[in-house]
Amino acid sequence: MKNENIDPDGLNPFFIPNSFLDELFELTGESETNRGFILACVGQDGKPFIYSKSGSDVIHMGLRKSLEEFLTASSEDGIINLSEGSSS
Repeated sequence: MKNENIDPDGLNPFFIPNSFLDELFELTGESETNRGFILACVGQDGKPFIYSKSGSDVIHMGLRKSLEEFLTASSEDGIINLSEGSSS
């Protein structure tokens, strides 16, 4: 159902609240040093943006490498299926 009273050009810019990102961070890993995430989203203007937070440089590098492998595999397959996960 479309609401005729909403002006798409007058919407505030989309963002995910820091409180949500902090909670997501807390749900990853077992301790502060082994937590982290990389989250890709798209705003109402169609432009992608990425949130990233990690407990250490090692975790950040591991997340980046896992994401690279996932993107490479998905581009080779031509399909990204999130329900199957990114590990082999």
